[in-house]
Amino acid sequence: MPNYELSDFTDLKKIGEGTYGVVYRCHCQKSGHLKALKRIKLEKSEQGFPSTVIREIGLLKELSHPNIVILEDVILEEGRLYLVFEHLTVDLRRYLDRFNAFAGLPPTLVKSFMFQMLQALQYCHVRRIMHRDLKPQNVLVDVHRRVVKLGDFGLAKAFGYPLPKMTHEVHSTCLALYQPLPSLTHSLTH
Repeated sequence: MPNYELSDFTDLKKIGEGTYGVVYRCHCQKSGHLKALKRIKLEKSEQGFPSTVIREIGLLKELSHPNIVILEDVILEEGRLYLVFEHLTVDLRRYLDRFNAFAGLPPTLVKSFMFQMLQALQYCHVRRIMHRDLKPQNVLVDVHRRVVKLGDFGLAKAFGYPLPKMTHEVHSTCLALYQPLPSLTHSLTH
C-alpha cells in the first residue's frame, strides 16, 4: 500500500455521500492520478470508527480481483479517517441514466458487465465473503475501458469455516444416515 498523507490530494470535488461517509474525486500529487477519497463521518457521541468501516477496510485489504475496487491506502489524520480508492468514472446507476430509456445498453455491454460482476461475486463467495449490498450504486464503471468493479463492502460479511468436533457419537450418527434402510434395500433387490 502507498503511504499517502492528506496533503497529497488536491482539487477535491464531492461526488457522493452515504450513511458513513462523503466521497470526493481528487488529484493525487504523488501519483499524478485521480483518486476517490472517502472521508468517514464520525458522530460526536460515537466511540471509535463505525464497524462497517473496519469491516470494509479488513475485507478490501484481503481481496485482489480485477472487478473489485482497489483500496489503496487508509489515512488517519487530525482524528479523521480517510480511505483512498482507485478512481472510477461513475457508478452503474448514473451510467444507466445516461442511456436513452427506449434504447438501453447494448446487449453485448450488458453481457460483459454481468460476466464481470459474476466473476467478482464468485471470487468473493469462494472466499466465503458475501457482499450483502448489491445495487447499481455499488457497482463502479470505468467508462473508457468498459470495466465494472464491485465496491462498498461496508455491509459485507466473511463467514468462517465451522468445523464441528467429530466425536464417536456424531460419527456413528452420520454413518447411520448414509446406510440404506433394510426395507428399501429389500424392495430394490426383489
